[in-house]
Amino acid sequence: MVLVSVISIVISCGAFLLSLYTWRERIVQDRRDLYLRLHERLLDVELQHGRRILFRQINSVADARNLFHGRPELYDLANMALAMLDTAALYVERGYIDAGLYMDEWGLTYKTILKHARYFLAERLERNAIPNTRPWVHFFSFAVEAAKRDWPEFDISEGPYGESEGR
Repeated sequence: MVLVSVISIVISCGAFLLSLYTWRERIVQDRRDLYLRLHERLLDVELQHGRRILFRQINSVADARNLFHGRPELYDLANMALAMLDTAALYVERGYIDAGLYMDEWGLTYKTILKHARYFLAERLERNAIPNTRPWVHFFSFAVEAAKRDWPEFDISEGPYGESEGR
């Protein structure tokens, strides 16, 4: 009778440990899947276009103002790109996705457009077009952290395996 109780307790403990393991693995897999979906979304052509607009066309508050008045459809793409980057940074902040992985993959993008996003936001504030007092706070927080990192230059003269092209 005691042996049956011990066996039952051992089996119960084993089942409990197995359920903890599968629960933990499920969380890891869910975070990875969310990261991949987010990454795919950020690679959307419209969002890429919006980031390019920010980087290439918004070099001052006046540029943002001119874009808003002259090409509102492009302004909207830039706004959409910033909003998506803000949402992604929120996911990092809340721990929904791995912060280190996201920083390694997208941090340089945040660093690169930080200055341009500031001009964009200043134009919106100037027009009183901000519905809340903390617009894109997650974007800016993540971008400031990304700007502190030292990002190595990529040498495109080297092939993918280190050999020079054209040999």
